[in-house]
Amino acid sequence: MRAMAQRFLPYQSRQRLRAWSGLPARFFELLDNYLYDLRTFTRHSSSLQFFNSRQQRQSWIDADYHKLEKGLALPAPRAGFGKPVAERLVRQLQEYRRRYDDDETVHNAISVLSVYQSFNQLQGVEYTDLFEKIASLKAYSKNENRGGYEVLEKRQWQADAEHDLLAFFQSRRSIRDFSSEPVSLQLIKRAMEMAKYTPTVCNRQAARVHAYTRSQEVQQVIRCQMGNSGFGDRVQTLLMVTVDRACFFSAGERNQCWIDGGLLAMSVVYALHSLGVGSCCLNWSVTRERDQLLRQTVKIKDSEAVIMMIAVGHLKDSFRVAKSPRKPLDHFLVDGIQTA
Repeated sequence: MRAMAQRFLPYQSRQRLRAWSGLPARFFELLDNYLYDLRTFTRHSSSLQFFNSRQQRQSWIDADYHKLEKGLALPAPRAGFGKPVAERLVRQLQEYRRRYDDDETVHNAISVLSVYQSFNQLQGVEYTDLFEKIASLKAYSKNENRGGYEVLEKRQWQADAEHDLLAFFQSRRSIRDFSSEPVSLQLIKRAMEMAKYTPTVCNRQAARVHAYTRSQEVQQVIRCQMGNSGFGDRVQTLLMVTVDRACFFSAGERNQCWIDGGLLAMSVVYALHSLGVGSCCLNWSVTRERDQLLRQTVKIKDSEAVIMMIAVGHLKDSFRVAKSPRKPLDHFLVDGIQTA
């Protein structure tokens, strides 16, 4: 049949026939993988269940206190704003403290509520019942100015940020030719100290990085990735970026994992670059079977979505990189609403 098709059908028709013949299999593969993603998101997020885990409740608290922070940071906050949010936050904190130990989330939230109370009282707003509950929570909190807002000076902001970064961005390249020098965990920690300031939705900080620095572990994990042929066996350190689905609430956030995780991953790569360390982003666009294989290997939480991996290594004195030419600026930047 194949020989007859090649003999009697033109090339374009053969290509179309091949595409049609594989359509059912590709459709069911897509369906299977979409259902896998759906099951995982609904099982671990708060979209269909509420507060089944500590992480779910913690993320609601993070999101609510950040709503109050954003309101306080406006140019002219409205007196009395955010009362329903503050009341809900107090209830959540009371329940959280009843179920779990105090932690950073609790102390941060109470600090924000304290600033919120002070702001409103200065404006002559007195929510007696709410403020009494906040005062009760403050008795259990560390007396630290953790949350709320701060006033920054333009001159200092610009002085801290004033760097011409064009050369820095242009010089970062994907490295696949590392030296044999081990990468210390301390160096990874230095990079993460920078990367942890990456923007994150509602300040929920759902992304994290798993670091593998032992040779045997690196090889076990990188073999699951399938995109490191020719250099994976020489990778000294491997990072895996994940995001916890338990931090998300609704269908609208079904893709938020890849946004927050992608942002953190890019910060990690640039932080490593600033420390003179090479890296190569390794994609994790895989099927259900490959994802399950990785989970059997690394034993991460079921709620964690794997975003990508990053190969890390020290540089040789001389090494090759792909040129990877960039398209012109107008490919990346679209100015205004397009008419056609």
